Amino acid sequence: MDNFLPENDPIPLVEPNSIFPEVDYWPGSTLNPETTDALIQAAWGEVRDDLADFLLAPDFATDMQTAFGSGVNLDLSRDYIEDILTGERLPKIRVLPAGDMNTALGGFDGLSDTVYLADSLFAPLTPFAP
Repeated sequence: MDNFLPENDPIPLVEPNSIFPEVDYWPGSTLNPETTDALIQAAWGEVRDDLADFLLAPDFATDMQTAFGSGVNLDLSRDYIEDILTGERLPKIRVLPAGDMNTALGGFDGLSDTVYLADSLFAPLTPFAP
């Protein structure tokens, strides 16, 4: 992690997927974590790239206000995204049985910094190997 962007750009360059959130599987999931973790890690690399692009986009403030209202704290939002990108504050990822998610495939809880994913997102790709 010794490569950095110019001083006016606060996002350090890191190897894709070198910063990976903790993943846990709730009871009832039928997934094989050895396979699913690799899929989540690959997706996390894409998420990080998209977050970096979003943070640096000229429409960042407008997009944040459209999504969260005019009262959104842009400085706090920038800091939070930068902390995710540098690995200082990674969300947890929790995979739940699809039935526990009702019809949702995913969600985020900002209070616990947890991304929730339904196991049905991965089930066709990762059958459980007892």
